[in-house]
Amino acid sequence: ASISRFEGNVDGSFELKVRLTQAADNVVTLDFATKDKSAKAGEDYIATSGSLSFATGEIEKTVAVSIIADPLKEPDEEFELLITNPTN
Repeated sequence: ASISRFEGNVDGSFELKVRLTQAADNVVTLDFATKDKSAKAGEDYIATSGSLSFATGEIEKTVAVSIIADPLKEPDEEFELLITNPTN
């Protein structure tokens, strides 16, 4: 899914929802990491990575990505949240 937020000159964050297509009968784990596109880690946002663990029956988790504010007029910028190593 795609979300957007006005950057401006006040720090903030994105709350990215990671959803399973259906509830599992056992624990599901996965790794995640941000990836630069036109937005650059360290300039526009703070790179984030880690693991998520979904309990039996759970289908949604949230990953927060902090935004680095600046007063510059810029076109829209993008980064991705990559999901890897799913189990179960």
